[in-house]
Amino acid sequence: VDRTIIVESESKSAHERKGGMATRSGSGVLSSDGLCVRSFSASEVLRLTLAGSEEANAGRWYATASEAAKGKLCEAYKLEPYPTDAQMDKLSRALRAPSRECIRTFYHSMHVKAQELCGHG
Repeated sequence: VDRTIIVESESKSAHERKGGMATRSGSGVLSSDGLCVRSFSASEVLRLTLAGSEEANAGRWYATASEAAKGKLCEAYKLEPYPTDAQMDKLSRALRAPSRECIRTFYHSMHVKAQELCGHG
């Protein structure tokens, strides 16, 4: 069964320039199993990422961040789902995250959950 996932963004991302999936301006994550296409917003993917136990979220800075910070993370993800280190540094400073690695963990968790939603997890 062919399953695809598209993370849409404003411009070509670093991931796309490296031969990744095509991206386009629009909403969040699309999953398709060839029969049904479902769309998930970045905030929905984040909610599902955090739906695990408190223990599962230990060590995830964004799990305890304010709702405003989570909203900004989702907005940043919608604009660029595969940011450069410089973009993650800028976001880390803007959100007052402890480090770039905290932002990298957010993006990694979002990518893993998006793959799971598409049946690749």
